[in-house]
Amino acid sequence: MTNYGMNLESGQHGISGSPLGMKVERGQESWQFFAFMFGALLAIALAFIEEMPTGRWRIAVKITVSLVIAYFTLLSPRGRNVLVGVLHRFKTLKSR
Repeated sequence: MTNYGMNLESGQHGISGSPLGMKVERGQESWQFFAFMFGALLAIALAFIEEMPTGRWRIAVKITVSLVIAYFTLLSPRGRNVLVGVLHRFKTLKSR
């Protein structure tokens, strides 16, 4: 005959896993800061280029400078880490 009995054990209550920790994420704020820095650096660079003597090469210089600034402020992990460090420094100084 088949045994349909259940082996029951006592229940346990509790929380298991890693301890709770605090983590600050500034994803959206960082990207806004990256965009601001990109715009500011690009405006400064283009202003300096406008002060140079005229020539056909100025367009190539503007495009090259724009791409370099875009790479270091928006795409390069090293450049973004530097900018996030600057942002963190501004945030720490403001809150003191």
